[in-house]
Amino acid sequence: MALSTAERAKIRMYMGWSSRFLQEDVALTQAMNSVDNLPDVLALIQNPLAGSPPGYIAALEDIDAKLVAAHGRTKANKVGSIELNREEFKQLYREGKRLTSRLATLLGTEVITDVWSGRLPRTRFTHQGNYQVQG
Repeated sequence: MALSTAERAKIRMYMGWSSRFLQEDVALTQAMNSVDNLPDVLALIQNPLAGSPPGYIAALEDIDAKLVAAHGRTKANKVGSIELNREEFKQLYREGKRLTSRLATLLGTEVITDVWSGRLPRTRFTHQGNYQVQG
């Protein structure tokens, strides 16, 4: 099944492209269009988390959900006899980067902004679809 509009929006977001002005990268758009005819590649992107293999979109969304859930555990290092993993956020961010890198490789495009870095974006997208590096 071809990539849906929602799946395309998620891919653009994880690849660091803004949805402002319906921002799209020509190479990324062409890559998403080309995989619509490749069922094996679509499976790698669209499979559910429990799929074999898990789909990249579902896996990236799962990491986002785990990051949100982890915020509630940052109030303590130890609860009773349970010691919490202080590296959890770093591990999740690294896994997000790894999966985004694989998605970029699969599509043959670059990641424009690292959404897993925790740093603020240093680019601004214009209505013409270009981006400019901010000082």
